[in-house]
Amino acid sequence: MKKNFFAAALALSTATLASALLSAPAKAQTATVPITVEVPDIIYLETYTDLNFTPTIGDLSTGTPGSPIQTEAGTVSDFTTPVVNNALNGGGAITFNSNKTLTGLIVYKVWGIGGPNGNIAHEAAYSGALTKGASTIDLTVTPAGVQSTPAPGLDYANAIEGTLDFDFDFTGVTESGSHAGGTLTITATAE
Repeated sequence: MKKNFFAAALALSTATLASALLSAPAKAQTATVPITVEVPDIIYLETYTDLNFTPTIGDLSTGTPGSPIQTEAGTVSDFTTPVVNNALNGGGAITFNSNKTLTGLIVYKVWGIGGPNGNIAHEAAYSGALTKGASTIDLTVTPAGVQSTPAPGLDYANAIEGTLDFDFDFTGVTESGSHAGGTLTITATAE
């Protein structure tokens, strides 16, 4: 009887196990799994290593240097006190262009993914002085201040163009050659 009891218990256990493995569940189960992607701020900035402006003679003056301006004869009538009776006034026909403005210069491009607001703040700030000895050029760069623009994404074709105007004042220029010392600091920030 002991044998039959073990055989019956084994048979019952095997049948129960097989039934549990082969039968369908009584109820279906569903799970919802949220997916998130953490995108970092990405900013690309393209600009020049330096800016070198080379105004021409025509940008600064209406005259033609290299040949003398001769408008009339000078007469010295008294040899004890030499005075030229006819004043030199031919230079009055030459106009000095003290200001030269260059507008719409694309100085930088910025693109990328903005911060939590989806914007990129960008700015070009001029500082310093353009000098050569005592000779100076005053420079004003506009627009001044931070500009906030919707981020264009990672495609360079959609880059934000940093367009600036440069207003040069040559009134203080007394020497030719390179006047240096000014810097343009360009900043781009995800916001």
